[in-house]
Amino acid sequence: MWLAARGTLAPDLFVATIPYKETREYVARVMAFSVIYDWRLNDAVVPLALRMGPIGQPQAPPAADTPRRAVECSANPPAGSASTPAPAAPAASSTGA
Repeated sequence: MWLAARGTLAPDLFVATIPYKETREYVARVMAFSVIYDWRLNDAVVPLALRMGPIGQPQAPPAADTPRRAVECSANPPAGSASTPAPAAPAASSTGA
């Protein structure tokens, strides 16, 4: 009933009407960070209206021929690459009192 009454709203207005504060704030944060990640990965921002389909409708997966940008995580070097090991922790000294 709640979704049916609000399913035609724009995504940002839809989120503003979520009745549970914790859920509303969580969804708003996820949406904000999705814009940041998109900007950092693609050097462009896709408007929210183009990023999200109609509220209440299943999201279609991207087509097989959708262009993708290769992403590498600096914390996990590619297999076979040499990485510098972390420095060893200093040994505990004993003062012998």
